[in-house]
Amino acid sequence: MTQLTRELLAKRLEFGDLDECGTLPALRLRFGPGSSHRAVPFNELGRRARAAALALAKAGAREGDRIALLMPHSLLLVASFFGAIHAGMTPAIIAWPTAKMDPDKYRRNIHAVVSRLGARFIVTDARMVSELGASLGDATVLDAALLEGELEAALAPVQRHENEPLFIQFSGGTTGTQKSVPITTERLFRQLAAFDARVELTEDDRVISWLPLYHDMGLVACLLLPFAFRLTVSMFAPMEWVLDPSRFLEAVAEDRATLCWLPNFAFSFMAKRARLTDGAALSSLRALINCSEPVRDESMCAFRERFQVNGLRPAALQTSYAMAEATFAVTQSVVSDPPRTLRVSRDHLSRGLVVVDPSGERVLVSCGAPILDVEVRLNPSTAENSVGEIELRGPFMMDDYLAGEEQPRRWAFDPEGWYRTGDLGFLHDAHLYVTGRKKDVIIVGGVNIYPEDIEQAVSELDGVHPGRVVALGLEDDALGTERLVVIAEANTALDLANADLIEASIRKTVIIFAGLAPSHVFVVPPRWIVKSTAGKISRTETRKRVLERWDSIEARTFE
Repeated sequence: MTQLTRELLAKRLEFGDLDECGTLPALRLRFGPGSSHRAVPFNELGRRARAAALALAKAGAREGDRIALLMPHSLLLVASFFGAIHAGMTPAIIAWPTAKMDPDKYRRNIHAVVSRLGARFIVTDARMVSELGASLGDATVLDAALLEGELEAALAPVQRHENEPLFIQFSGGTTGTQKSVPITTERLFRQLAAFDARVELTEDDRVISWLPLYHDMGLVACLLLPFAFRLTVSMFAPMEWVLDPSRFLEAVAEDRATLCWLPNFAFSFMAKRARLTDGAALSSLRALINCSEPVRDESMCAFRERFQVNGLRPAALQTSYAMAEATFAVTQSVVSDPPRTLRVSRDHLSRGLVVVDPSGERVLVSCGAPILDVEVRLNPSTAENSVGEIELRGPFMMDDYLAGEEQPRRWAFDPEGWYRTGDLGFLHDAHLYVTGRKKDVIIVGGVNIYPEDIEQAVSELDGVHPGRVVALGLEDDALGTERLVVIAEANTALDLANADLIEASIRKTVIIFAGLAPSHVFVVPPRWIVKSTAGKISRTETRKRVLERWDSIEARTFE
């Protein structure tokens, strides 16, 4: 693989070497039903991006303007993103609504995001304009169809300083409005070069993704990285993947994909839901990277056991720790060996200590070692085998959120430039292990309980919808500690009718697993638990809903 340099990255973002790509596909678009796909060569993507750039300029957009892209996954979305960059503007991709989102909440979130973003233009589907109305604020709204333009249109690339924002992405937080993170050309280059040094990309690599482009994992890992190294991406729409995960894995086999990034829940989901046709082989995968959530050994094992018959190699299952504030990856496992695991004492872990024990109750999976030039430390302790808040420092960390965000630099960074992630973990043999979110830890009688542990165990029970469980700690002033509350969605209406039996099963499981009984267990209807726009369970918003509806859910009259 040709070594990526700052100059080469800039040239490629300006489509300066497209003639060298020949007919190499930039994208294989697998949108819509069936197994058909459309291959889009790099030179066509460049023409479409230049057409979008010219259309934006004709509409009055200027260099440095922030452009909000509110569009479904499509070739036009990708072309508009690159076109805005080509024209010296700063694009930001905003989450497209899904059927599972509450419309009123979505409008409020869009209004807050657009306002904080300071976008002068919003490019969106014509139907969305009437649906959102005043939520779009004072920004000029452009019909996305106008950006398709003439494919032979020419617009000279705009040079920008390497420390000026290239694009804006959003943090993967699950509470409130997601924070806006500006990414410069320099940060993007340093990230891509460091990641390449660890993963050792080759010209034979092919990426496959269903991840949303408003998330750093989808945007940086599955679009910008392959684009910068001139690799092909097979791209699905997020909701289509959920409806038919088998088709995604069959595309891995058909396209001979080698690289893929997935959040942890996807490993469990596909192990249970995906069915491959005879002969579909996953042997091409050299790195299927578990990223964006705490890595669960149970999820990795279930996926490996389910698909080893399809040629999946154990070493293909990899791990990474990443976040929008760091552009993308912070750590990465060695892409030739299975990730390291540690079996530890749950009792010691609940007290912030890591005691390696061959008979320990909990198996933790390493997220790998820090990639090039990244520093990782723990607060309050930097000693190995002690849990603390993970803090980071490196060349592709953001300087600050956009002006007006809720978390200014003085909160997110210490005086020496260390970024406080809010995640808990520890270092062992120079590898990072993530144990959970600091704000989510439940403390009952002085014992720390990681909600992910309980949620995983309850998700495996009959009648419970896998992955739709929340464990919360609610303050009890009379007891002077927190109460453990578990909320689980029933898998079907019939399961909801048998809520008493499921609740009893949940109580028994939690007592065995955590050594204490939950004060309350609620079995709720499907889709009752709140998710973020990134598709993650939001414990904070679910907590709020529980407290607002406490009397009704105790009486099993769900609102």
